[in-house]
Amino acid sequence: MRKGLFLIFSVIAIFWIPSIFSQDPIQIEIIGDKDSLTIHIPGNQSVSIQGLGFEVQDDDNSLFYYLNEFEVFKGLLSDLKTPICLRLFRSNVTPILPGRCDGDTTINQVVSNSDVFWYDSTLGNFRVLNILSPWKSIQLCDLSNSVCEVEYTEEWMIQEEEFDGVTMVLVPPACFNMGSSDFNDAQPVHQICFEKYFWIDKYEVTNAQFERFEGIAKQGSIAVGDNIPRDNITWKEALIFVS
Repeated sequence: MRKGLFLIFSVIAIFWIPSIFSQDPIQIEIIGDKDSLTIHIPGNQSVSIQGLGFEVQDDDNSLFYYLNEFEVFKGLLSDLKTPICLRLFRSNVTPILPGRCDGDTTINQVVSNSDVFWYDSTLGNFRVLNILSPWKSIQLCDLSNSVCEVEYTEEWMIQEEEFDGVTMVLVPPACFNMGSSDFNDAQPVHQICFEKYFWIDKYEVTNAQFERFEGIAKQGSIAVGDNIPRDNITWKEALIFVS
């Protein structure tokens, strides 16, 4: 049986150390004011910043924001043609475009006041941003001087590999906030951390894959079709399948 399939539940996969993709380092500028945050990527090449994210402290909580979670940027960050500017800005505000972006392609994402994570409107100051790659913290960014620079390297690229015909994604050691304050059964929001790399299926295990890798379940799948996610199995059956 193949190790590490994602079976609707989140099942941890085999451990692996990432290989490195080839990409020239470039200097990215993070430019901020109270209403907007701009990521300026100079140069003349194709780059991936799929894993670019920010961590900020809000009271005693660590909050994580990744560019690929914003609707406008989804599907774009793995192949960007530079020079380019990616800009987040507060709704009902049209901030002035930074001079560095003049003549460059600019992609805009409007955010709500609650998602203006780089600026504390209550205290009237910038929050310190911890710039994140998929694998690690890169550096701290203090926007009190409006601009900070960070070197973008090949390590920022998210790694996907195919094992036995199944696409898997490498998950690096990191932390995230599990839960939601919007739903009673998802509270309390708490931090979960992984200390080692692991692979996880990019997509749910299908009925065809469950049969192909000799999965055993007492009950048949409710949803039929080879490319339909396998359902109606117990946690113990899922655990046996990935072992």
